[in-house]
Amino acid sequence: LWISLATVSMNYNHPKLRLQLTQNEGVDLMFGGMLSVCVVTFGTGGGIFYSGRSMSNQLVDSEQFMKDLQHTTQAGIWAVAGFLDVVLARVGIASGLPFLLASLCHGSMVLLHGHQTNELAMLGHVLHAYAMILTGILRFFWRTHEAAFFLTLTSLLFVSSSKCMASWAFANNFDPISYYLSVAIICALLWGWLVYVTTDKSKAMQAGENSGENSFYAAQELQNRCNLQTVSPDSALLGCYNKARHEHSIKMSM
Repeated sequence: LWISLATVSMNYNHPKLRLQLTQNEGVDLMFGGMLSVCVVTFGTGGGIFYSGRSMSNQLVDSEQFMKDLQHTTQAGIWAVAGFLDVVLARVGIASGLPFLLASLCHGSMVLLHGHQTNELAMLGHVLHAYAMILTGILRFFWRTHEAAFFLTLTSLLFVSSSKCMASWAFANNFDPISYYLSVAIICALLWGWLVYVTTDKSKAMQAGENSGENSFYAAQELQNRCNLQTVSPDSALLGCYNKARHEHSIKMSM
């Protein structure tokens, strides 16, 4: 879901499409957050809702309840951030604040819960948390492609530090640095491919030459769908000239 969100953000990489990006991001975050709540709840036999586990029961299951509580509340924060995105988009405000809020909460949660399979999994979760926080900061400043890269890296770090992957790597004597550098290489290749398939400069809506935003591109189809028009400085100047000429001719005829 995070990788799909990164792809969507690169498709809407243009200042005039920020409102649409905020709207679509909100829908994705709400769906992903609620889906995560359901996965945690049903995957752990009830989670915090009907499993019978509680923090007051200081047995073996109390640790599982703590994990369920952290994962469920964090998924709820992503869903709430998505709701805020949708509300802001509906009133015409394009903002990266909801994603920044969710990423800071997510990073804090991962950094502070220390129950992992082994040392390699622990390091992976720490790297995942820092990458997520950096993603939120870049998203807040509308650095779309950079945020998409670190969001992709966040996703791969999360998978590679899972119990199954970390146990396999640990059993095969992977040293932590080589293991996670391999993840970074895979991320760079995947991100480069995503940039390639979402950017077609020959059919792109480009910012004006004098706008200082020449690195922004979005698909021409999105421009047509959103009824956006990009006016070049030359065409704008020609329009002003024709308008002035028309007004002058009216005055001369009077």
